[in-house]
Amino acid sequence: MLSTSAPVFFETTALRLSHDEDPFVVIHAVAALGRINTPATRAALAEIIAPGKSSAESAPDKPVTDFGVARIRAIEALGRSGDNNYRGLIERYTDDNNEFVQLAAMVAIAQLGKAEAVPQLQRFLLSADPVTRKNAAYGLRYSTAPNAVETLIEAVPDKNLNVQERVLTSLKEITGQSFGDSATDSTSAQKLQNEWRVWWAAHKEKFAMPELKFLCDMN
Repeated sequence: MLSTSAPVFFETTALRLSHDEDPFVVIHAVAALGRINTPATRAALAEIIAPGKSSAESAPDKPVTDFGVARIRAIEALGRSGDNNYRGLIERYTDDNNEFVQLAAMVAIAQLGKAEAVPQLQRFLLSADPVTRKNAAYGLRYSTAPNAVETLIEAVPDKNLNVQERVLTSLKEITGQSFGDSATDSTSAQKLQNEWRVWWAAHKEKFAMPELKFLCDMN
């Protein structure tokens, strides 16, 4: 009940459990803290992801520990919180060695930073590591800024098929448009990118990002 509904009167309990030595308990406390979403619970989430916190430090060749899971969940919760004050802390983990921590951080800064986060994620699309590029493409899906679409279009010809598919999936999820889910060679990838460029040039001015469209539909 604490982690799935988390009524406000459980705030004190959730805050206490977030300091428990058992990482399994902390994971459930994090779920509650994210749902309650007050200044105190956000501060507790930030404490959980603080650099150097217990055994949560990541390693690329090791499975994520329960402490690592708690850190990931805390990053995700802060990303959903709408509190941009924690963006700087979360940005530390966009370079994390563990791909799942890194992914959570990229999604979170896209949610919090909106247009300001796009240039940072764009930088990661130039990484030599295809996992990092894929994570950046996934993170851009959560941006509500039009320049996220432009950034993804420029990444369409990525040489790694997994990255390319994630780029195209993100574009499809943001825009509702699709010109194909993958390209078999550099020529077809360039053609796919050109189709996206033409479409975006024609629709950019009147295109409403998902969050904005939702707000307009409410009126």
